[in-house]
Amino acid sequence: MFRKHFIGSLLLLIALALVACQTPVVDQPTEQPEPGMPNPASVYCEEQGGTIEVRDSQDGQYGVCVFQDGSECDEWDFFEGDCKPGDLDTAPAPVHVPWYVNDQYGFSLDPSRDYAVEGRNNHVVFKEAGYFLFVGYKWAGEEVESFRTGMPAGHFEDAGTVTVLGAEIPRQILVYEGKVKNVTYSPFQVGDLQIHAWLAAIGPEGADYDQVDIPVEPQDEADQVMATFALTSGETPEVFILGAE
Repeated sequence: MFRKHFIGSLLLLIALALVACQTPVVDQPTEQPEPGMPNPASVYCEEQGGTIEVRDSQDGQYGVCVFQDGSECDEWDFFEGDCKPGDLDTAPAPVHVPWYVNDQYGFSLDPSRDYAVEGRNNHVVFKEAGYFLFVGYKWAGEEVESFRTGMPAGHFEDAGTVTVLGAEIPRQILVYEGKVKNVTYSPFQVGDLQIHAWLAAIGPEGADYDQVDIPVEPQDEADQVMATFALTSGETPEVFILGAE
């Protein structure tokens, strides 16, 4: 009888011990600042020269410390020493490539992608919606075929300037019977490179010249293309107008 009682008590103690071992342990949550109290991680970020950005995720909002070099860390990871400036670099900004680059002569132009580009010997033509911008180029002293021979009827009038590499390039419009037939940019030289450019209309063969009239919009677009002129070297030498006294 005593033996049975002893065995029963022993089994009860073992059962209680097993239950105690299986009692779940609840992880203590990360201590958060009380309402109205400053977030120590945010304060630390700003003290170290960073800037706090609050972002959204599926789990809610979280803070990111963005450093002056463009890298970033979760604010709490930075506060606790698990992340430092330079560990998480942001994606580099994409490098913009001009639409037209001439490596041989070392310059570029960046028209809208809507233009059709036709590169030829010593000149390039940008075509769009009934108009074309002609850009001829050559080295100073280089012998090439004449970029333009003769001019249609009309007279030139001064029509402002376009800025190229910080210099004001005069532009003239060819007017005939009150209509704009052509826009010409004064030839200019950058270093040893000479540029000759103009805007003209593309008319069907046999079209009536009297009907040609270049509106303001394509003129503005051509000005914008010319303003993108740059040397591929990144240099900005002095620009001077050819033929100017």
